Amino acid sequence: MARVMLIEDHEDVQIVLREFLEQAGHTVRLARLGRDAMDDIRALEYDLLITDVVLPLVSGWDLIEHARKLRGDLPIIAISGGAPSLSAEAALRLSTLKGADGVLEKPFRRDQLLHMVAALLQPDARPI
Repeated sequence: MARVMLIEDHEDVQIVLREFLEQAGHTVRLARLGRDAMDDIRALEYDLLITDVVLPLVSGWDLIEHARKLRGDLPIIAISGGAPSLSAEAALRLSTLKGADGVLEKPFRRDQLLHMVAALLQPDARPI
């Protein structure tokens, strides 16, 4: 299965998403801050990046752009519940513009996440 980098600043959401992914057979590396993930993306090999777009310090949008520069072929899923000054729909549209291959709006179901993960891990299956 895939090696997944998951960046989510809310611990409860992080735990649930990790469980979903690990139950599906994926190996998951966690980060709470975008700046921590930037170093990992450069140093480690991942098959998929999943990031919340609203993160402290370094946003998920910045992280997506950074990942695109380092690895243009890396599948990326952006997730968002929206920011106080930005609707969830606008946040997800911006994520796509920044280079995300798929977007999910919180709350989403386990099957939605796993379907998108499976689709993005298929060769020539992007974007969603």
